[in-house]
Amino acid sequence: MNNGFDVNGMNGNARVIRLNMLTLAAVLFSTISWFLILTGILPLFFGSLALVFAFLSKGKELKMNRLTRNAAIGAFFSMVIGAVLTVLALRDIWNDPSMMDYLNTVFEKTNGISIYEYLGNLGISTEGH
Repeated sequence: MNNGFDVNGMNGNARVIRLNMLTLAAVLFSTISWFLILTGILPLFFGSLALVFAFLSKGKELKMNRLTRNAAIGAFFSMVIGAVLTVLALRDIWNDPSMMDYLNTVFEKTNGISIYEYLGNLGISTEGH
């Protein structure tokens, strides 16, 4: 007896369900990215996941649906703001002598060499410090 379902029980809606779940994942990771924006580096990770899921949810269509597009735009801006905050925080640490001394002390205790030696080995000039 045929009750309206096809053989695999999906009734032809398997692609729609997959796209909706990928859209939901994009929205979820974009939202997580915004909640963690003050951490600086984590929005880069979660925002990139949101962008990947947003583009995967598009499938073979030419356009994304509105929810996915908004999630992708939100993820992109959270990634940009997170990167800017990370650069500003590193600049402040680099320019504050007391913060650099504290970082140097912590780095020496954990790694056995100073932060200046480590940066010198990487080829980064530390002559002003």
